[in-house]
Amino acid sequence: MRITITIDDQLYAQAMALLPSPIQPSELVSQALRAWIRTENTKHLVAMGGQVPNMSDIPRRVPS
Repeated sequence: MRITITIDDQLYAQAMALLPSPIQPSELVSQALRAWIRTENTKHLVAMGGQVPNMSDIPRRVPS
Protein backbone atom coordinates (compact mmCIF):
# COMPACT_ATOMS: atom_id res chain seq x y z
CA MET A 1 0.00 0.00 0.00
CA ARG A 2 1.32 3.42 -0.84
CA ILE A 3 0.39 6.34 1.39
CA THR A 4 1.82 9.74 2.17
CA ILE A 5 2.33 10.61 5.82
CA THR A 6 3.81 13.53 7.70
CA ILE A 7 6.23 12.64 10.49
CA ASP A 8 7.50 15.13 13.03
CA ASP A 9 11.17 15.83 12.22
CA GLN A 10 12.28 15.59 15.85
CA LEU A 11 10.43 12.30 16.37
CA TYR A 12 11.98 10.88 13.19
CA ALA A 13 15.46 12.00 14.29
CA GLN A 14 14.99 10.34 17.69
CA ALA A 15 13.92 7.07 16.07
CA MET A 16 16.84 7.11 13.64
CA ALA A 17 19.29 7.81 16.49
CA LEU A 18 18.17 4.57 18.19
CA LEU A 19 18.94 2.43 15.15
CA PRO A 20 22.33 0.75 14.69
CA SER A 21 22.32 1.69 10.98
CA PRO A 22 20.10 3.99 8.90
CA ILE A 23 17.02 2.50 7.24
CA GLN A 24 14.49 3.80 4.75
CA PRO A 25 11.59 5.81 6.22
CA SER A 26 9.11 3.23 4.90
CA GLU A 27 10.93 0.46 6.78
CA LEU A 28 10.96 2.58 9.94
CA VAL A 29 7.18 3.02 9.70
CA SER A 30 6.70 -0.71 9.04
CA GLN A 31 8.77 -1.63 12.09
CA ALA A 32 6.87 0.89 14.21
CA LEU A 33 3.55 -0.59 13.10
CA ARG A 34 4.74 -4.13 13.88
CA ALA A 35 5.83 -3.01 17.37
CA TRP A 36 2.51 -1.27 17.95
CA ILE A 37 0.57 -4.36 16.84
CA ARG A 38 2.62 -6.58 19.20
CA THR A 39 1.90 -4.18 22.05
CA GLU A 40 -1.83 -4.06 21.35
CA ASN A 41 -2.01 -7.86 20.99
CA THR A 42 -0.25 -8.22 24.34
CA LYS A 43 -2.73 -5.85 25.97
CA HIS A 44 -5.59 -7.86 24.49
CA LEU A 45 -4.19 -11.15 25.82
CA VAL A 46 -3.63 -9.65 29.27
CA ALA A 47 -7.22 -8.36 29.30
CA MET A 48 -8.45 -11.87 28.48
CA GLY A 49 -6.51 -13.38 31.41
CA GLY A 50 -8.68 -15.20 33.89
CA GLN A 51 -11.65 -15.48 31.54
CA VAL A 52 -11.78 -19.25 32.00
CA PRO A 53 -10.62 -19.80 35.59
CA ASN A 54 -11.65 -23.50 35.78
CA MET A 55 -9.90 -24.50 32.56
CA SER A 56 -7.50 -27.39 32.93
CA ASP A 57 -3.84 -26.92 32.02
CA ILE A 58 -2.97 -27.45 28.39
CA PRO A 59 -0.34 -30.16 28.00
CA ARG A 60 2.88 -28.74 26.56
CA ARG A 61 4.50 -32.05 25.60
CA VAL A 62 3.28 -35.45 24.61
CA PRO A 63 3.83 -37.81 27.57
CA SER A 64 6.53 -40.47 26.95
